[in-house]
Amino acid sequence: TLHRRGAQTAQSAMLLRVRLPSGETLKLRVEGSTTFEELVRMAAEGASLPAASCNLSLNKAAPLSPSAGTPLSQVGVASGDLLYLTSPDAPSQPAPAPAAPAAPLGPPSGGHRGLAPAA
Repeated sequence: TLHRRGAQTAQSAMLLRVRLPSGETLKLRVEGSTTFEELVRMAAEGASLPAASCNLSLNKAAPLSPSAGTPLSQVGVASGDLLYLTSPDAPSQPAPAPAAPAAPLGPPSGGHRGLAPAA
């Protein structure tokens, strides 16, 4: 029927979010026929990592490991899912930003000028 065909087409496109090791989130629009390996390659490119050392996980702990050539529609990945890109070649957490000094060091000002008394 016409209704089924339209529903099938709508279900084939998926929007997936991939959390990169840097902490950034990559948004990818893929077809359900996209293979798991293709998704790993796209995510690895977004993280500037070699795809051969990357994997995807739904929970950061257990990597997904479907058979080669398995389409995403058969992996258990659904549109809107958040996947985690894991790789031994990447730091597990983003590098901390260098701390900036709070105020320049100088001679004492002799008090708290400019501050209003507590009410």
